[in-house]
Amino acid sequence: MASEWNKSRSGNPEFENSQTSSSNSVSETVLQPSPPQTSLPVRLVSYDPEQHEAFLFNSWLESYRSSDSARNVATDIYMGHHHRLIESLLEDSDNLTAVAVDLDDPDQYYGWAMGTHRGPALVLHYVYVKSSFRRFGLARLLVEHLAWRREGETHIFFATHQTHTGRGIIRHRPDWHYHPYLLSGSLL
Repeated sequence: MASEWNKSRSGNPEFENSQTSSSNSVSETVLQPSPPQTSLPVRLVSYDPEQHEAFLFNSWLESYRSSDSARNVATDIYMGHHHRLIESLLEDSDNLTAVAVDLDDPDQYYGWAMGTHRGPALVLHYVYVKSSFRRFGLARLLVEHLAWRREGETHIFFATHQTHTGRGIIRHRPDWHYHPYLLSGSLL
């Protein structure tokens, strides 16, 4: 799928400043952010629980904790229930999770995204990028990777979690919708 995904990006002006190569299981891109930052060599890999579990759980639980949806929930309730929710999403074979890692050091994680396809929709559960690696286009790259589609296909995008940043993105994109009830899996 990675090579097909790369083909679907050709001609996309958002990726004019990137250099891409691919293999069957990973996608490699060197992102060129706006000056004065330098390029960020990145490889997208499939989620591996042995390598990525702690990073995914810690980053999701900590970053979502300050969201409007979770900030007023008691810590023990939030941590216990949201941890179980993440576990159930990871166990669902329909969900795809991609992790952005350093091209030369795959133990250096930049971020990750999890979502699933339901009909014409991409249901995006969460995207996380470490704060020091934001503004490189990693979140967009991860979402585009999950949203891969054949030429001519369109998507509707739903987000099951909403952070302050996510709310700003959804507000400016008419094809994106916040829909937390899709977490049940049977509503689309």
